[in-house]
Amino acid sequence: MEQISLFWHGKRGLYYLSFKSPDGLRRQASTGCRKKQDAFRFLNSFKIAEHDKRTEARTVAGFTKEYLIYSKGVHTFKTVAVYGDVLKSFLSHTGNKALDKVSVKDIETYLSNLRERASVWTAKKHFIHLAAAFSKAVEWRYIPENPFTQAEKPKVPEQDAPFVTPEQFRFIVGAIPNESAKDIATLAFFTGLRLNEILSLHWSAIDLPAGVLHVKNTASFRTKSGRQRSVPMNAETALLLSRLSGNRINESEDVFSGIRSEFASKQFKKAARLIFGTDTKIPAFVLQ
Repeated sequence: MEQISLFWHGKRGLYYLSFKSPDGLRRQASTGCRKKQDAFRFLNSFKIAEHDKRTEARTVAGFTKEYLIYSKGVHTFKTVAVYGDVLKSFLSHTGNKALDKVSVKDIETYLSNLRERASVWTAKKHFIHLAAAFSKAVEWRYIPENPFTQAEKPKVPEQDAPFVTPEQFRFIVGAIPNESAKDIATLAFFTGLRLNEILSLHWSAIDLPAGVLHVKNTASFRTKSGRQRSVPMNAETALLLSRLSGNRINESEDVFSGIRSEFASKQFKKAARLIFGTDTKIPAFVLQ
């Protein structure tokens, strides 16, 4: 084995190894250690061949593949799809370079192009998802630090928070032709539940006597935050669910079966524009 030296990287606050790999190039590898005795233990177990093999996977493409496998186990299907689109878009911009070669310039030119092609809101969304993914790369010791911490986060213009009054909402609901979509919008308005949370509700999660509904993770559904919660019902919510409960067959049945999220969302937006005009910005508090 070639001689390996240990040195302190002052800027990163960690001990590093310096060595010549089989391809003849001088390389460095982080020990991930701040204490010298820990760094020596890392050095004693370090094997150059294994390091080179791991390094091959530490490219943007390799990390994208690994992160999406990880994401499937902790995120919702929709979130995994978003991460997939964002990471692959970033890969098409950077090319398959090593993760530790991704620069602030790479990030900021990518975001600038996004602002031009799409919008500043799209650029901000991509920044948030990429920064989170690269934080995991740091945690996995693929890179010593997250380059997104040094990049400028896209700033969106401040806007008044969109909202409608209960009276306006009743006008909108009255214009929704489909009864199930009308009930879904009503439940969203009075509980604050997301659309996919509503469509994933089983009757077993509804406690009518106690006036509480439970948002739970299941084998086929995971909340956006991964956290479960209980939501109290107001009078309108309790009345709505009591009416719907007369049609249930068993406790494991969905409260709203056979309804697609896209259908319910479009029904609400179409009704809102019918009432308030086609240029109306649809409030984001409901059916998101």
